[in-house]
Amino acid sequence: MNKNLTYAGPLFVALLIVIILSLGVSNSTYGISKKIVSVTDFKKIPPIVLHTDDGKQYKFDVDIIQDAGHSTGEPSTAVNHLAHGDIVRLKKGEQITITYGSPFGFTDFVKGSLLNGHITAHERLSPNVQVTGKQIVFLQDFAPDESSIAQIPTTVKIGSYNLVILITYNEELRGYYVTNAIVN
Repeated sequence: MNKNLTYAGPLFVALLIVIILSLGVSNSTYGISKKIVSVTDFKKIPPIVLHTDDGKQYKFDVDIIQDAGHSTGEPSTAVNHLAHGDIVRLKKGEQITITYGSPFGFTDFVKGSLLNGHITAHERLSPNVQVTGKQIVFLQDFAPDESSIAQIPTTVKIGSYNLVILITYNEELRGYYVTNAIVN
């Protein structure tokens, strides 16, 4: 048996695996691969817009993308260190509309909450995103269609919060949009 052929089989398989992994998986209307790895990828994701009753608009970027890894076989988390967001001013009992689009295809679920606490995410291969503190949930939309309507609870205390909008795409990706909010 030829010694050169002994090494050719495993080398070919390794090369094939590298080529397949480098092609990535794309499922997006904005040309974003499911594996977010750079600031450039985050810039392609449009911000969500929150509209208040009095006509004000607040925009904020996605802060964290969590990939469950169902299609890639590799769960991961990416943090947008350059995320921007307006400070949102809300009133008790106020109706709001949140417009978010579909940057990763079908939107499965949207949850909105006021968080008196913080969110911790570990980048790369850790699918762990931790939300700690008290959450006041004001939106759970199981049939979203690029926007959702919600009402700020009248029971919420006046103060400063983290406004967290969690959007689940294609049962696999979670986008955490976080900004500061003041409730009066």
